[in-house]
Amino acid sequence: MNSEISIDVSKVECLDCNNIFYESTQDELENCPYCNTEIDYRKGNYKILDVTSVDFEIDFKTGEIIR
Repeated sequence: MNSEISIDVSKVECLDCNNIFYESTQDELENCPYCNTEIDYRKGNYKILDVTSVDFEIDFKTGEIIR
């Protein structure tokens, strides 16, 4: 028996330092990993460039990740 999991991953641009980083939409970052600026959704100092859904399975017996 395996567990099927889907995680949405956002490609985000920090508009303060112009670097691109990735975050799970289920566990959003509070600060840019490059310049440490607080990601403030009210100020709009970020830009979501793309969202991709990543699907995989976890084998409960072995812990193997299957894509």
